[in-house]
Amino acid sequence: MKRSIIGLAILVMLASAARVNAAVEFITNGTFEGGTYPDGGPGVQPLDPWADVIPNTWTRVETFTAKPVPVAENSVILPNGVNGLTFGGVQSIEFTRDELPVGPGGNLSGDRTAIFQNPNITVADYASLTLNIDVNVVGHSLEAGGWAPRAFEWPALVRINYTDTSNNPHLWIHGWYLNPPGDAVFGPPNDPSGDPLIPFYNDTLVQMGVWVPNTFDLIAELKQAKTIDRIEVGGAGHDFGSLIDNVSIQGNPIPEPGTVAVWTLLGLSLAVFRVHRRRKAAMFDTGEAGPPIRRSWSVQNRAAIRQMLDRRTGNRI
Repeated sequence: MKRSIIGLAILVMLASAARVNAAVEFITNGTFEGGTYPDGGPGVQPLDPWADVIPNTWTRVETFTAKPVPVAENSVILPNGVNGLTFGGVQSIEFTRDELPVGPGGNLSGDRTAIFQNPNITVADYASLTLNIDVNVVGHSLEAGGWAPRAFEWPALVRINYTDTSNNPHLWIHGWYLNPPGDAVFGPPNDPSGDPLIPFYNDTLVQMGVWVPNTFDLIAELKQAKTIDRIEVGGAGHDFGSLIDNVSIQGNPIPEPGTVAVWTLLGLSLAVFRVHRRRKAAMFDTGEAGPPIRRSWSVQNRAAIRQMLDRRTGNRI
């Protein structure tokens, strides 16, 4: 009974310590299965002819910056009945943009159609931070990240705004594209970022209409990161279509000193408990059938004890 109580106490302490160090998920409704709400459209954004359906806990980003005069463009964010690969579900989120016929001054804006969250992660609290995202590129009119010297026009992309340890802001981008078009057809051979800590934005060539799961080590990717402030997923460019699903940022916390002390105490307790059990077990012979039986004295031990008793008895007479 006593051993059962001790064992139960140890299991409870182990479970508590495990909960303290469990992985933390920072993205809410990253599978896009948690409901939606209407947003956008002419009533909200005069240059946006189409209303959008945004997943709950996410916020819409649609920009219209054509120069010299901003004009209307078809920009749509909607659930799509095709699900990504990483987790089960019934839908992903579709991002499409279709520039209307060129108006006065043109409308080749390369704007964004996307959604975002603000996870507000303190990087120093975590031993690892991992981003997962499923991407499916349907099509696009620009090459890879676009022709601009600071690439940003991928049909599918993830953008992360973060603050470094000197409190300077930075933007990290990873894009996905089809071939053709591809890198360095008309634009730069690489995708310069203009960021001193991230000289180039990386991208990934994918096949049209094929889901691609992706994993990123954010501690390695986000140089000198202090906080992760915002994550945005979607697309940018002139004409494009893409699907995104299963967005996740998970962190494994660095154990706090109290947690380390708990594990040390547990280790010492288990060691003492095992020594006690071994010493107690040495006093018994345990058979498979039946309860423990106390060992009998050996013939030599019995003879020695008898001799001692005889001598003592003889001395008393």
